[in-house]
Amino acid sequence: MIEKDFLQSLSPEQKQKMIQMLMEDTTEESEFIAPSSPDDDSVDHSDSPKNKVAARVNDDFTVSREEQQNGRQAVRARENRWEDDGIEHMDIETPDVKRTARNRSKPGKKRVECHVCGKTFSVNPTLAFGEYHRCNKCTG
Repeated sequence: MIEKDFLQSLSPEQKQKMIQMLMEDTTEESEFIAPSSPDDDSVDHSDSPKNKVAARVNDDFTVSREEQQNGRQAVRARENRWEDDGIEHMDIETPDVKRTARNRSKPGKKRVECHVCGKTFSVNPTLAFGEYHRCNKCTG
């Protein structure tokens, strides 16, 4: 029903172009990969759970199927054979400069009171915001 409405809505030029495209498509072989169905008796499913079958649709609408080899390989660790021969980046030199001292002080703690039990405890000032704070015992 939908196809009939669609075909009636096309102009004669569009219909002619559609017929021409369909005729060009039938001259070439269509090839697609279809997953094999579990009730298909012609394919053995015992070796791999995801067998794929290459199906070729010929001009006379006959289908020829060929099972494809699965291109998977197990990933295994190998020996690292790379050796640094010193050839790369020989032109770059590290400058001799005095290093910057690392003398930052520890962050100060802020004293806050637990709003549940009333205990006073220290907390990092970046984490102490708002009015209601809980100590470790009261958080659960």
